[in-house]
Amino acid sequence: MEIDALIYFCPIGDFCVKADDDDNKNKVQEALEVWDEVMNGEGLGGIPVILFFNKKDLLESRLKQNSVKNFVSGFDGANEYQPVMDFAKKKFLGILQEGAVSKAADVYIQETCAVDTENIRQVFDSIRDWMVKQVMEMAGVRQLFSDE
Repeated sequence: MEIDALIYFCPIGDFCVKADDDDNKNKVQEALEVWDEVMNGEGLGGIPVILFFNKKDLLESRLKQNSVKNFVSGFDGANEYQPVMDFAKKKFLGILQEGAVSKAADVYIQETCAVDTENIRQVFDSIRDWMVKQVMEMAGVRQLFSDE
């Protein structure tokens, strides 16, 4: 089976929600472990990856009631949206640096709220543009229009 792209969702707002199958993990930790398994699996050579950090609205509201430090080991930043999001991105991209970096052609990250239709419209417009660039690059056409 040939894989052209990978779309992965992390429920970033569920940092304080226990994983379904393991009470010792939260759903973000579980998503990170699955990401590790997927990115270090077979058949992903050179494909583009879209990583969605979904439920950003829940992240913002849950940060007001919960300290990330109580749920995420290694986090020592401010209990605010941007430091938490930066930490999550670093953790997910760190897995690529540990072994799977050569497998992903490019990783495109989006912060989303699935119930916000305007956000989703902007995200999909952005992804469409990114995918067109990826296809053009694979076809060798992008260099013709690039100033790089």
